[in-house]
Amino acid sequence: MSTVTTENMTAEQIARGAILRKSRHILVIQTKFLGDTFWTIPFIENLHRNLPNTKISVIVKQGNEAVFSAHPAVANVVGFPYNDIKKGVAGKLRFLSFLRQVRGLHPDCAIDLTDGDRGALMSYFSGARYRFTYPVGKRARHKLFTHVVPVREETHIVKFYADFLELMGLINYTNEIRYHVMPEALASLRGKAPAAFAEGGKPKVVIHPGSRVPLHQWGEHNYARLCDLLSERFDVFLVGGPGEKGILDQVVAQLQRPPVFVSHTLSLAEFAALCSLADLFVGNDSGPIHVAASTGIFVFGLYGPTYNEYSGPITKRKCIIEKRQPPCQPCVRSYCVNDEYRACLELIRPEEVMEKIQQQFPGECID
Repeated sequence: MSTVTTENMTAEQIARGAILRKSRHILVIQTKFLGDTFWTIPFIENLHRNLPNTKISVIVKQGNEAVFSAHPAVANVVGFPYNDIKKGVAGKLRFLSFLRQVRGLHPDCAIDLTDGDRGALMSYFSGARYRFTYPVGKRARHKLFTHVVPVREETHIVKFYADFLELMGLINYTNEIRYHVMPEALASLRGKAPAAFAEGGKPKVVIHPGSRVPLHQWGEHNYARLCDLLSERFDVFLVGGPGEKGILDQVVAQLQRPPVFVSHTLSLAEFAALCSLADLFVGNDSGPIHVAASTGIFVFGLYGPTYNEYSGPITKRKCIIEKRQPPCQPCVRSYCVNDEYRACLELIRPEEVMEKIQQQFPGECID
C-alpha cells in the first residue's frame, strides 16, 4: 500500500517517527462526524501495526464510541460531549471538565485529526509532550502543537490520513476499513429485527434515506418509489437515525408495499450488525454508507453535491450513482444555489437505481 519505506524517508520523517516509536501512550483526537470517524479506522490500525507495543486512546464525538469500542488496537475510547459544550456558560464549564478528563489519560503524544480549535485545546491540555497536527484550519491553533506536519495533497480523507501518517515517519500498510461487529449487538438486534436473521427467503436490502446534511438527501419520494420497486424480490429494511423519524414516516406514507422492518432507534452497533446480515445497502452521501461498507455489504451510493472520490465509501463492493451536470458542482454549501433545487440529486431516477441494482444482482431483481 505504501510507497514510503524506512530507506527512503527524509530526515524530518525519521525524527518524527523516532518520537512516536518511543511513546508509550498515544492519544488520537477525532471528534468530527460519523463518516470521518470511520475514515480514521485505517489510521488507527496502521498506527498500531507500526507501534504494536504502544497504548492507543481515541477521543470521538459522543455517540460514535462503538466505532472503536471493540477494536483490538484501541485501549480507551472517550466520548466528547459535542452537544453539551455548545450550551452557553454551562457548555464552557462542561468543556473545562472534559479537558480535565483528557488530562487524566496522561498520553506521551497526541495526534489531532480535527483541524479545529477544540481538538487543538484537547491536544494541548492532555499534557502530552509531543503534539502533532497538519496545517489545516486557523493558523493560531498551530501554536499549541510541537509538530505541524506539511501534508502533500488534498484527496479522499483516508488517503489524506495515510499521507499524514507517512510524513510522521511511519508506514501506511492498509487503507481498508473493516468494522468489528460485536456479538452483543447481534443479540440485541435479534430482539428488535428477527427478520434480519431469517434464512432461505428473499435477499435483504437496507435503505437509509436520511443524511446529517439535508442537501445530500435524495428525497422521500424517490426512496418510496425505489422501495416499491425493490419489495417484490427483496425484504426491505428501512432505517434512520435518532432524529430521522419524520423522514421515515414520509417514506412509509408513500409506499404501496410496507417494508419488513422500519426503525429510527437502532444503535450504531445494531445498525452495523443489520448491514452485516443484509445483501445490499442504498443510501446518501452520509455516515451510514461508510458504516455499511465497513461490514462488507455491497453499497449503492446516491451522490450529488459532493464527488465520491473525495467522500465515497472505501470498498470495492460499491456502485456510486451521480450526475455531474449542474455547473455548481462540487458543492460544500449547506443550501442549494441552483435554479432547480437539488438538481444534482433529482436527476437520479429510482428506475435508474433499480436498473443498476439489477445489473449487480441479476437473479434477484425485477425482470
